[in-house]
Amino acid sequence: MKKYISILFCLISICFLFTHMTSCNRNADYEDGIKLLSENNSSDEENGEKSEASDGLQYSLCDESTFYTVTGIGSFNGDSLIIPDSYNELPVEVIGQNAFKDCVQLKNISIPKSIKTIEKNAFYGCTQIEKIHFNSETMNDFKENDRVFYNAGANSDGIELIIGSSVRSIPSYLFYPFGSLGIPNIIKLTFEDKSLCKSIGEYSFYGCSNLKNAVIPEKVESIGISAFANCSSIELIEYKSQEFDSKKISPDLNFESIFYNSANGAKVLISKNVKEIPSIFGYSNISYLEFEKGSLCEIINEYAFTNCFDLLKVDIPSKMKEIKSCAFSGCPRLVEICNHSELNIKANNADYGFIGLYALNIYSESEGSCKIVKADDGFVFYDDGVRCLLLAYYGTNSDISLPDKYNGKAYDIYEYAFYENLTLKSITISDNVSSIGMLSFYKCKNLVSVVFGSAVESIGYSAFENCTSLETVHIGKSIKMIKRFAFEGCHNVKTVTYDVTNNESNQIIIDPIGNDCLKGLSH
Repeated sequence: MKKYISILFCLISICFLFTHMTSCNRNADYEDGIKLLSENNSSDEENGEKSEASDGLQYSLCDESTFYTVTGIGSFNGDSLIIPDSYNELPVEVIGQNAFKDCVQLKNISIPKSIKTIEKNAFYGCTQIEKIHFNSETMNDFKENDRVFYNAGANSDGIELIIGSSVRSIPSYLFYPFGSLGIPNIIKLTFEDKSLCKSIGEYSFYGCSNLKNAVIPEKVESIGISAFANCSSIELIEYKSQEFDSKKISPDLNFESIFYNSANGAKVLISKNVKEIPSIFGYSNISYLEFEKGSLCEIINEYAFTNCFDLLKVDIPSKMKEIKSCAFSGCPRLVEICNHSELNIKANNADYGFIGLYALNIYSESEGSCKIVKADDGFVFYDDGVRCLLLAYYGTNSDISLPDKYNGKAYDIYEYAFYENLTLKSITISDNVSSIGMLSFYKCKNLVSVVFGSAVESIGYSAFENCTSLETVHIGKSIKMIKRFAFEGCHNVKTVTYDVTNNESNQIIIDPIGNDCLKGLSH
């Protein structure tokens, strides 16, 4: 009996030992698997996610046998593409030419730290993309005809682009379209926390016309020319850089400005810890400059906001010590300044970079208030109780009838109000508008028809100059003054009509400087 008990005990012990060993092996395998998954998906782990790299992709080994290129989608048929950092224990460094061209099923794309090159047409025609996680640590610049993301997201609701914390630089021409075609449908740009990005390449987001926001993160030292040019839908620019090297920026970038022709009616928000604003916002269409509460900003550099024709209002924080020459030159609609600093900013004065040259309202919060109001229909008004002005229009309608009154008051159209508005096709001016400011409709190249209200008395200098599509002009009976060059260059005007009056004293005065108000009319 004892012999059987001993044998039974030995069998139980052997089973226990075997089970324990198997368990240990399974745990080791599990840990190795987690380790491998972590290595292959470091970008996802840093983003708070763990996702397994896509199976079935095609690869080729480079001639030196030191890295792999992912060359095609292979047997993978999912909608979330996760390219691994490594394959067969070697890094994956290249996404090959045409690798994922016309893969319309793809919705999410993750590009890992290891990728150094993306070749031509790699994601051409991926029209359903909704999210791109870009985490390449160092990547070669692109050329303008590489068309890597041509038409990306064209049939989706828009792409959310996430720049990973490992990214040191955003390559030049990364999302550059091919002319006016193939614009990537990027609507949102974010940088992960603790971003290490130091540079944003030239033309990297050029022409991304659906992008709603632009972010300049804390570590950025330089931004290439036209990086965000022609991004017309930007509503907010968040500037956070504390390390920007102003010496790397040309003082007057002109048409190669970083935000040239971008940010229609947008706000620039300067983060709290920024101490100096570089010369990067010139020739943009921003309207408001604001600083986070407790701002430490001390300097606005020369030409920082030069020729921002749409700039309406600026807040100056309490720590501000210097606004350098020409910082706000060419900002004729900058009518309001909220000054918290000790700088003695005065209206009609060229000091402090011309900031107060055109000001109508300069105040601190303790002694005044904002007079600018943006209405729901896209119109922006200024009302100080004495003057009421239509400052700007940021709506999208092409055929406009101006509001009859603002807040129960008659108003005038301020200078530059519709300056170079390319959406506008026809406009009917209210019967309560008496004055149209200079250059207010300058170069509205698609404007075909203008009907003036019965109360309009004066049309300002170059008000409709170079409205090259203008065909019909109807002038009301109250007109008294048409200033020089008001309709110069309107070569296609076929009909000019005006209301007849029997009052002989009501005569139209051509600007005494000369008779050039209708210069260029051929009919």
